Amino acid sequence: MNNTSEKSASLFGLYRFTEGAVKGLSVGLGANHLTKRAITDNANQVWFGWVPGRTLVNANITYR
Repeated sequence: MNNTSEKSASLFGLYRFTEGAVKGLSVGLGANHLTKRAITDNANQVWFGWVPGRTLVNANITYR
């Protein structure tokens, strides 16, 4: 299938401080990974190559 990764995985974690000087602060970290993807015509009859895999890492800080 065109532009579809062979495998993928995602993970995200969040920690919320509930007491002390940083009460209300939350920190999070996550990652998303995709393996290589085929480049084909829309009918999947002509193969042009591969788009390399990638990993994206996200971080966040919130306060409420």
